[in-house]
Amino acid sequence: MNDAERQTARVQFDMESLERVRREWYCGLVDEQAERDSATVTLLVYSLERLTGWLLSFGASAKVIAPERLKQLVTAEARNVLANYPPSPPANLQPRGAPRRSIAVSARH
Repeated sequence: MNDAERQTARVQFDMESLERVRREWYCGLVDEQAERDSATVTLLVYSLERLTGWLLSFGASAKVIAPERLKQLVTAEARNVLANYPPSPPANLQPRGAPRRSIAVSARH
């Protein structure tokens, strides 16, 4: 792929992920704009599809700003991942914040 076929993508990362972004993104980091709790970076991209998988590895720590096509790819792939899981947790798992049941334990001597 030549330089004419490359494009850029703008992604917002939380500050904890920024060092990993700098270390791992092999195509190049073009620009970085620090904000309060995050940084928006401009990445040089050869393939939006390949970038999609890498961005999903950050979970909620990454948010695509542009291009719109990348937003669509990330959204579609996240939905595909979600489809692999049941819509509600199994009955033996309690959601966070649910009251816990106490179990009385008696000591026998």
